[in-house]
Amino acid sequence: NKQEEKVYAAHDYVNGVCNVCDAIWEETINGITYQAITEEVDGKPIGKLVTVSGKVQVAVRVTGTGEDFSESISDDKVTIPSEVTGSDTEQTFVVTEISKNAFSGADVTEIVVPDTITEVGTGAFGEAETITFRGTEPPAGIKDALSPNATVNVPEGAKDSYLEAIDENANIVEAHTHIKGEGTRVEPTCEKKGSITYKCTKCGEVLEVVELDATGHTWDAGKVTKEATETEEGEKTYTCTVCGETKTEAIPKKQAVTPESPKKETVTPEPLKKGDVVRDDKGRAKYIVLDVVKKEVAYKEPVNKKAKNVSISATVKIKGVSYKVTGIAKNAFKGNKKVTKVTISSKVKTIGKQVFYGCKKLKTITIKSTKLTSKTVSKNAFKGLTKATTMKVPKKKVKAYKKLFKSKGLSSKVKVKGY
Repeated sequence: NKQEEKVYAAHDYVNGVCNVCDAIWEETINGITYQAITEEVDGKPIGKLVTVSGKVQVAVRVTGTGEDFSESISDDKVTIPSEVTGSDTEQTFVVTEISKNAFSGADVTEIVVPDTITEVGTGAFGEAETITFRGTEPPAGIKDALSPNATVNVPEGAKDSYLEAIDENANIVEAHTHIKGEGTRVEPTCEKKGSITYKCTKCGEVLEVVELDATGHTWDAGKVTKEATETEEGEKTYTCTVCGETKTEAIPKKQAVTPESPKKETVTPEPLKKGDVVRDDKGRAKYIVLDVVKKEVAYKEPVNKKAKNVSISATVKIKGVSYKVTGIAKNAFKGNKKVTKVTISSKVKTIGKQVFYGCKKLKTITIKSTKLTSKTVSKNAFKGLTKATTMKVPKKKVKAYKKLFKSKGLSSKVKVKGY
């Protein structure tokens, strides 16, 4: 009946078991599938409680990988978390087991195992070439869980216990305590960030990278490179005194002087209309007027075709009037061989076709907007991006945007990450 349908519409998990229907909690998170470990009491399953670092939690096991597993890992390396939280419950579970053949067939070369794992099943790590254990004691079943000739990384001082559990001829590499050396500094430029990289003096592993903000351009007083006439705007060019980069600003048309009215008069600029293509007052980009009443424009293209770092701001001033930038026009960056980073403001809600097509050097696209939908993003909007590009989106929109962007031409090789 309808009342029963309402009661059983959703699970109510308590300690990993639904208190309505006894279903066991199971979920795929970032490509890895987890399931609550249960014990049977009085004919009913209850969550298995374990104590880790003084905290009592319900234990879960890794049972396998989901369809989006390959898209959720970086550099063919997967790190199993020590804890997970399901979407159907606010409870945090501790990961203690990896099931038989859990990663069998998965395209992964290295698996990092947390120190909470106490048991692993036969073939648990599939064909992974490297298994890195965080725990000082080997989990039960480790010998049969590894692929032949796998390299096993273990904490400092734990090599003997792992050799005993696996095989005295096993390829086990014991970690060492890193010693942080002096940093190698790369100076920032006007547009590009710099960095200080610290490495271990023993093994050369990168321990920390500190980013240094780009310094920004230092513009000179500018030079008139095109005189304004009564029919055409002029142009003033500014040059960065540090790197030589240039930018231009428009010079208003000259006012016509007639014999009857020899004095210059203030000329009221013609009002903008929908569809007009205009530059912002700083001369950084061109925009298409979308709505003169709401004062909305779409970003059309950068004025400086050599700019590497482009930020599409929330608002711009055009002829002294503030306009909201709510869209990005089609082909805005198409074929741009210089741009490496694009940041899109939270006000943007419409994106046109093939905006980034052919941007071979584009490394990062940061989207701050949470307003993008299937209706406001054009077909093939993200077509033409390669695996060299990483897209960063608001953390709460990662899942929805991955699906949306793929339907709009985004290659599965392009990573979409949350921030």
